[in-house]
Amino acid sequence: MHETHQGPCGSHSAGRALVIRIKKLGYFWPTMIETANRPMVSSGPKQFQYLLVLTDYFTKWIEAKPYQQTTELEVRKFIWKDIICRHGLPFEIVTDNGSQFIARTFKDFCKKWNIRITYSTPRYPQGKRAS
Repeated sequence: MHETHQGPCGSHSAGRALVIRIKKLGYFWPTMIETANRPMVSSGPKQFQYLLVLTDYFTKWIEAKPYQQTTELEVRKFIWKDIICRHGLPFEIVTDNGSQFIARTFKDFCKKWNIRITYSTPRYPQGKRAS
């Protein structure tokens, strides 16, 4: 199952799609569906749960970094170290309405660097301008 899920020819599919793919390869076991629906990686103390991603809408360049938690401080550090110091000041940041993005200290940080913040509509990903 691990090889089919994330091996060289794996598609990172899960659940029903993973079961169908494994069956097509000629394998079966009684607890196949339950096994396919479990996480592939155990969540220990060193595992990351969140991925903070920033995309440049003009070039489509992506900067991403995994985190165990996404606090407002972690977001500010990421924007400073991985965006501003490497690529320069962004004109605008389009984000969801997560608590780390609506925090006063995050808004003050963006105001200090003259970065406009735009919040997307909840549950409407098309509103995030990703094209």
